[in-house]
Amino acid sequence: GAGTIIGKKSTDGGSQNGGFLMVLQEDGGVKFATDDGFGYSQTLSESTSAFDGDWHLIVAVRSGADLCIYFDGELLEGTSTGQSSSTLDVTNNLPLLIGSVQQEQEPYIHYSGAIANVKVWARALQQSEILDGSIVGLNGDEDGLVAYWPLQQNGDDLSSTKNDAVAYGDVTYADSGKTLGTSMAAYLSKVKGDKTKVKLGNTRRNRKPLKRSSGGRVLEKDKNS
Repeated sequence: GAGTIIGKKSTDGGSQNGGFLMVLQEDGGVKFATDDGFGYSQTLSESTSAFDGDWHLIVAVRSGADLCIYFDGELLEGTSTGQSSSTLDVTNNLPLLIGSVQQEQEPYIHYSGAIANVKVWARALQQSEILDGSIVGLNGDEDGLVAYWPLQQNGDDLSSTKNDAVAYGDVTYADSGKTLGTSMAAYLSKVKGDKTKVKLGNTRRNRKPLKRSSGGRVLEKDKNS
């Protein structure tokens, strides 16, 4: 169902409270938003076939002040809104969340569905890289790659950053032998590959983190609906 795919933004505004989020909405459209704590810039895409039961590749790219979204390699048309036309500083000290965001104003906070192959880059991906599929199967040492979570069996980060994710809430892995299809990826500048905490799943206070099992941390949610 609808929900935040990846997010790093709090409810609060002000200095050092910037952030970003990528959200799948009820109509299949995708929102990609950036915020510096004082103003925001976002793009809302046209509707997609995200809820047809198949795996899909969603890529959000920021290049300077320009925001764009790709769905299965195709650039989506979108509507841009916000209070700033400049590149916003998205810095904050919050954990990066996969499947949720801490921003209470977001209508689709918690994601319910399957997520695999989440990647974060410290450079803007080129359209040719997205179209030819070269960002799907990675070794982990690609230029500009600062995070790569396949989310199969565990939350290990296969990039050189080695920033493993920790599971929170009602989150389970897919079968280790299951084909997870194409990936979901996001790019934001100002990502430097530091050891920012990464969490997956529901972040409500009444949820307790799941214990680590012999197969690794439990991270991936159930099949997309």
